[in-house]
Amino acid sequence: MVERSRVRGVLLRYGWLLPFYWALSQGASSVSGVARLLGVSRRVASSGVYYLVRLGLASKGGDGGFRLAGEPIVEVRRKGRLFAAVIGDAVVVAKVRGRSVKSYTVPLRDVENPPPGGRRGYRARVARYALGLE
Repeated sequence: MVERSRVRGVLLRYGWLLPFYWALSQGASSVSGVARLLGVSRRVASSGVYYLVRLGLASKGGDGGFRLAGEPIVEVRRKGRLFAAVIGDAVVVAKVRGRSVKSYTVPLRDVENPPPGGRRGYRARVARYALGLE
């Protein structure tokens, strides 16, 4: 069993792992299943699952499949290719692309009250959309 603070810390630091964490929590157990569920190449899915196992958030079963170590702790919301999770006083947003996953964090105060413009404002509005607040 993985402790709650460890999962939160890893996902906060490595936000690009958020979609792979979500895919394993949905029941995908193979790298091909994760790739199909997320719409990424098998190489990208393999890297994501590998790092989840290496950081201790997932484990490899006897049948060759992968599963989360314990119950899903962080609630990850999906909206198309966007994934978002509230972790502490920040929101982690990850966008899945065909050959990569891009991620960033947004302060929770910016998500609740988005700045009017600029990169901060745009990212806050995207985080609101991904969380289903708009």
